[in-house]
This record gives sequence, C-alpha cells and structure tokens, in this order.
Amino acid sequence: DNRVQKILIAPPMEARGPVTVYIATQNVGIYRSTNNGDAWTDLRKGMETFEGAFDYKALVLAPDHPGMLLYAAKYGILRSLDSGTTWQPLTLLTKPGTVDIMALAVNPKKSDEIVYATATTFYKTSDGGRSWVAKKLPTSRSASVLHVDAGDGNAIWMGTLKVKK
Repeated sequence: DNRVQKILIAPPMEARGPVTVYIATQNVGIYRSTNNGDAWTDLRKGMETFEGAFDYKALVLAPDHPGMLLYAAKYGILRSLDSGTTWQPLTLLTKPGTVDIMALAVNPKKSDEIVYATATTFYKTSDGGRSWVAKKLPTSRSASVLHVDAGDGNAIWMGTLKVKK
C-alpha cells in the first residue's frame, strides 16, 4: 500500500521562491520536491535502520525552524534538521515500536515543544525530547489529531475517535 497519507508545503525561503513539498506514504516512506513538484527526492535513506520507520503515522513541520521535520511511525518519532536528508530518533518514554502514535504536533513558535498522543496517553516535551511528561487521556476515545494553537502555544487542541471494540 503506497497511498499518499499526508502532503505538507513549506513556505518558500525567499519571496516568490519555489515551495518545498513533502509527501508521506503508508509503508513506502516520504519524498521531497524543492521545485514545485517537478522532481522528487526519496527521503528513505537513513530511515532504514529504524525498524517500523515506513509504517507512517504523522508528519509535521516546525515553522520556526526551517528544514525541521518530525516524522512519527511505528518505530517512534524521527527528527530531521536538514529537510529530511538525515534522521535522528527522539528518545521517548516508551521503547521504540511498543506504542502506536496516533497524533503529533509541534508548537509553531517553539519547535522544542513537541506533543504526541497514543490511544490512551498524551505526551509533551518542552526541551526537544530530552524529557517528557505523560498524562492519561480524559476519555475512552483515542486521540486522532493534535494542533498547537499558533496564538497561544499553551492551547493544544485534540480530536478523538471512538474506539471500536
């Protein structure tokens, strides 16, 4: 299954410059175009060493840090500081591959503030992943989307799905 799961468009570095487009696919990896989609670069190199890295869950840009991407997969969360050319894992409270990350977001004004959620728990770091706090979700529903408010970074929106049993 190689369906496109997410399309992200990074703002141009200069006025009227080309945009950078990222697409994430389920089970195949992610790709980048720096010329408005005319050609694509495969960003899987460097991800192969992380088991489950191609089982896509979420992809987000850090607006205050051009070139920073966060990619959640079955493995966990990978971070790139160079527009996806190289990847490093974030150290999470859970071991790689042991939880399904359902949603991921970053504070648009402070890229060290990262949040993610599993079916039952919400996680937040304020220091780029060096330390995390975890809180059980106040619902029996599973997190499905997270959004950090651009105006108030302390306001985090979460959408949920009813878990079918």
